[in-house]
Amino acid sequence: MTTATASFAARTVFRIGYGALQLERLHDRRGEAVALLRRAVEPGVDHVDTPEYYGFGFANDVIREALRPEDDVPAAMKTPSADRNQRGPGRDHTPRRTP
Repeated sequence: MTTATASFAARTVFRIGYGALQLERLHDRRGEAVALLRRAVEPGVDHVDTPEYYGFGFANDVIREALRPEDDVPAAMKTPSADRNQRGPGRDHTPRRTP
């Protein structure tokens, strides 16, 4: 079996990393979110995919708390469209809270 890899941050990583969007589901249970990310790194997750707008910054706060320099796990940061007036799939990245 061949494992798909890619070049990222001057290293080779698996093509599939940890998607931090799911951390938002634990917004009211921060300790569990930190433990979940720590557990993902233990078996070999080698990078995290996250933008600042997941959970209004909550996911990135958890990443900063959970990952240590010795884990050597980089984060791939996404940015929203430069043109906030652009609309369509994947274009409107404005965070919204639902009542």
